[in-house]
Amino acid sequence: MLPVGPRPVTLRGMGRRTQAERDAITVEIGYAVFAAALVCGAVAGPALLFDLARPLERGLGPVLV
Repeated sequence: MLPVGPRPVTLRGMGRRTQAERDAITVEIGYAVFAAALVCGAVAGPALLFDLARPLERGLGPVLV
């Protein structure tokens, strides 16, 4: 008899994820969100602090608002 439904996907390819594996994935997602915020701040920060050329201001206007 074949099992019903899809088998859970895991890091090791068999069985369910352990609590440690789930925690590791959560930490990796947290690092990714932090890195994205850092990059966004590095790009938008100087634009908020310094006057930009008029065409660049118009282009970034919707992002900075």
